[in-house]
Amino acid sequence: MESEAAAGVGGRSSTPGERLPRVSVIVPCYNEEATIGLLLEALANQTFPARDMEVIIADGLSIDGTRDRVRSFQERHPDLKVRLMDNPRRTIPAALNLALRAAQGEIIVRLDAHSAPQADYIARCVGALESGLGDNVGGGVGNTPGDPGMASACHRCSGSASPGGRGCALSLC
Repeated sequence: MESEAAAGVGGRSSTPGERLPRVSVIVPCYNEEATIGLLLEALANQTFPARDMEVIIADGLSIDGTRDRVRSFQERHPDLKVRLMDNPRRTIPAALNLALRAAQGEIIVRLDAHSAPQADYIARCVGALESGLGDNVGGGVGNTPGDPGMASACHRCSGSASPGGRGCALSLC
């Protein structure tokens, strides 16, 4: 695996002291015991540095083993900040809005709990945003077999439009 400094962002090399934008990965989730571990492992294996990334899982109070799998992952990977939030409304919009309010990142990455992004997915999205290729970028993300679909997007936060005052203008209602 490449070192964090060599991995760079979007194909360019970075230096050890270079400041990368902080990324918040937000994930709506409900009863994803079979797939949440695959997503979390894929995020742990990103070329984008874990120190500049957080993962926020807004769970609709799953009744399978999803929450246990997330907690187990947290214990095994303390280097990647993973927060598990309760989504008592159990809807995707409510989950995304909860996660957005909690997000600390300058860039938001939205993934589904049954997706498995390639190791360079976040670095490439950040690189595209940093290069000015768009305000909202994304691409194909692998699904686990049998799942009908998933969603992904990366968005740069700017201004002061977010409910938390951190400036994310992404609307998910």
